[in-house]
Amino acid sequence: MRGVNLGAEWWASNPLTGVRFPYPAPNCSGVAQLAERLAVNQDVEGSSPSSGAKINLGVLSMRMWMVNPKFLCRKHLFGEHYEIHSFIGTLKRGKSIKGYIQNNLCQPRSFKKRHDDLVNEMIARDYKGHKTPIQDIDCQCVCDLPVEYQYSEVNSVKSLTDLLSRCPDCLKRYEQHKNLK
Repeated sequence: MRGVNLGAEWWASNPLTGVRFPYPAPNCSGVAQLAERLAVNQDVEGSSPSSGAKINLGVLSMRMWMVNPKFLCRKHLFGEHYEIHSFIGTLKRGKSIKGYIQNNLCQPRSFKKRHDDLVNEMIARDYKGHKTPIQDIDCQCVCDLPVEYQYSEVNSVKSLTDLLSRCPDCLKRYEQHKNLK
């Protein structure tokens, strides 16, 4: 993601559409807000700034948690949804996701099902406005990966442990829903 700093305001562009929009300075909550806005495809119009030097905001750590979506707080739910779209967009542009696969951060063959599971949870929580469905054809790019990468899996037990140690909101949701399968 690239951004432009215009004093107190930052700009970024949606990697899937190229639309530029303002968002808070890059920090954890700002990234989560950005992911949430993109996940529900809110109005993210904004004219490109006419001046200001472009800077690289760095690579955001994308991942698929692969835990029960009910355990995810709002930020992680919307964030993982956005990241699935990012993985697909990256593959469609012919870029590699090898590092994510080697570090067990994504399951390429699960992109569509996981996306749909996350969207169903958004709907169950009455979050409105999902406008970014994934079609089977969108996931054809996964077939271009080496077979061992296509079937890579996230260790969901390790992922859950990692998530619950990082996020008190997810821990709270886990405690509320841990008896569900």
